Amino acid sequence: MPVYITQDRVILYVQADGPSTAMAPISIEKHGMADKVHPGPGRSVIFGRDAFGRYIPKITQLDPPGGLNTSTIEEDGTGTISYLATQFDRIGCFPIQERYVSCGRLDVATNWDQLWHYGQNTITQKTHGAGPTREAAGAAVFDSYEVSWPYTIELLKHALTALATGETEDINDIAVLSDLSVGCGDCFPGYTPDEIIYLVGPTVSALYPTGIIYSLDGGSTWADISDLPFDTDENVTQIEMGFVTDTQFRVIVANDANDIKWADVTLGAEGDPYSWSAGVEVGTIITEMRWLFYNRLYVGADGDIYVSTDQGDSFGSAIYTGTPQINAIERNYDGTNVWAVGASNTILRERNQSGTFDTMVGPTGGGAFYSIFEANDSRLYAGNGQSIYLNTNGALNAGGWSSLKDFGANKTVISINCAGWHKSQGGDSQLIRVAVDDTAGGTGEYWETEDGGASWRQLTPLANAGYNAAYFSPINDNFALIGGDDGILHKVSPEA
Repeated sequence: MPVYITQDRVILYVQADGPSTAMAPISIEKHGMADKVHPGPGRSVIFGRDAFGRYIPKITQLDPPGGLNTSTIEEDGTGTISYLATQFDRIGCFPIQERYVSCGRLDVATNWDQLWHYGQNTITQKTHGAGPTREAAGAAVFDSYEVSWPYTIELLKHALTALATGETEDINDIAVLSDLSVGCGDCFPGYTPDEIIYLVGPTVSALYPTGIIYSLDGGSTWADISDLPFDTDENVTQIEMGFVTDTQFRVIVANDANDIKWADVTLGAEGDPYSWSAGVEVGTIITEMRWLFYNRLYVGADGDIYVSTDQGDSFGSAIYTGTPQINAIERNYDGTNVWAVGASNTILRERNQSGTFDTMVGPTGGGAFYSIFEANDSRLYAGNGQSIYLNTNGALNAGGWSSLKDFGANKTVISINCAGWHKSQGGDSQLIRVAVDDTAGGTGEYWETEDGGASWRQLTPLANAGYNAAYFSPINDNFALIGGDDGILHKVSPEA
């Protein structure tokens, strides 16, 4: 029997004490929220004529939406200055969450089944309820608040499931094609976003003779690519890929030494022989490779950072030279910041693709950085040591850092993501997801929070011997992949 959402099972949550504090019900019985209007694009048409002079649609185009998302919140008067009244006076910008609870208490923060996150709300109008009345009547007085917000992120309760890759060797890195086709046409014929997945690892098993396997159906079935990019004693540790034409994508790989090669693959011919480039050598040992912009492929090697402006075909001298190992390189949404982090509390920032990395400041007592992510409001999240940290001043000084959660001995946060990458232009800072490795061979973990790290929820773990890499879809907030030792590949998706 299908489950139907009813109004009596939905409740509003807010952060009464500000960002990264606990989400709590604004009330159970004193508030209601009307229909939410989510404007979509309009459509307009240019008409032409047929052979008989009749008008026919010639060009149909999409027009921008006509405004923000809007709704109205009603609030019973209780003789106090309420949270909403305060936000109206402050012209505040705040998130509101609707949470659907199918069964059980509405006010248990972890008991939701579906969540709608309305990011960066502003109250645009307040209507103080009617009263007094001429007649001897005692109707309740309630206020109405008209609210608007730029984006909505819809989440379901997630669970981990295992994808059978047929592999027993470690998965070192994951790459997925996630470009969107726009409008009524098909920009990339024969392609479905998030369905083409490549995994890389050692070159010693029957399924992994090249060190690269791929799936064309979202991970249900796997095959090995047909041609070896490196020598048989060299493991593939890094992979990046992206479209170079409307019918071809480029796969760029690095090995556990200093070699980088690429091959252009045609959609529909992923099983054909791969024509690998001659290859280039970068540094001595490559520890990180990220294709963050079409004309900028970043590589960390020997503590230095190199950039290729021709999609991995060549590299010049290092644009940054250092000693501590580089473990992660990430960009923010609009590309104004590129962050590089690594051992010895190293955190670097490149502004506006300038080719210069500035040394910033990590947390007091920090160890090795393993991951970093900048959200849409410039809040910075980083895995350092065995903890995840929040920074609120662009890593300007140690005082801007605070620890959100310590995951325990031997644990390292290998990947961080905030949901809503495209919708919110960078990911909403209250919706954080992290993959955690166990460096001692214990079980890797996956955690989520809906209140900026004030409270955390661990998904029920599946058997593994540690996680090495994670991929979070930029277009599907309810899909992620995590690869680990012994060929483990776990999918994060809605509970059954």
